[in-house]
Order: sequence, then structure tokens, then C-alpha cells
Amino acid sequence: MKLMINGQERVLEGVDPAAGRKVTTIEGVSGPVARAVQGAWIRNSVPQCGYCQSGQIMSAIALLSENVRPSAEEIESAMSGNLCRCGTYPRIKAAIAEASSVLANGVRHG
Repeated sequence: MKLMINGQERVLEGVDPAAGRKVTTIEGVSGPVARAVQGAWIRNSVPQCGYCQSGQIMSAIALLSENVRPSAEEIESAMSGNLCRCGTYPRIKAAIAEASSVLANGVRHG
């Protein structure tokens, strides 16, 4: 399960690493970075089957929380642990780049 522990992206393989720490799952993401990512996901029509979406979104939020202006290579690296069965990688990368722009420039969409 992909989640954030104390604001850091983690893959949980048991409950011990999370003991006594703040755990955030896809259901609990909030704040400006989450809103920017969620909005960009919708505008770029990223989801298809939905299989990978929670992991993709959690990784994107973790990346942009640490680095609001990632390069294409940094986006590629941060997202490399997520497999998309539908092959929407170009839209995922476009959405992350758009969310980055929204956060860096304070751009608001619809």
C-alpha cells in the first residue's frame, strides 16, 4: 500500500513502520498540493481503469511537496515505482507538470 508517513512517501509492507506516526492514505490527502494534483489529473483526463491511480497520485503529491518545480527527469524518477496497465504515462507526466506550474505560479483553474 502506498501512503505517506510523516509527510514522506512510503510503501507499507507491515504496520510497524507506521507505529506512532502520522499516516496519510489517498482518502486523506488535502491541501494546496493535493488540490493542484487532483485538478490537473481531471483536466488531463489521466484515469482510465483506475488500477494505479491512488499510487500515482500519492507519488505525485509526495514529489511536488518536496520539489515544486521538478524537471522531466525528476518526474520520471519519482513516478518509476508505479505501473499503469493502461499506459497513461504521458498524461500522468503532463498532469504533474501542470500541477507544478499551478503551484509555482499560483495559477487557478476553473
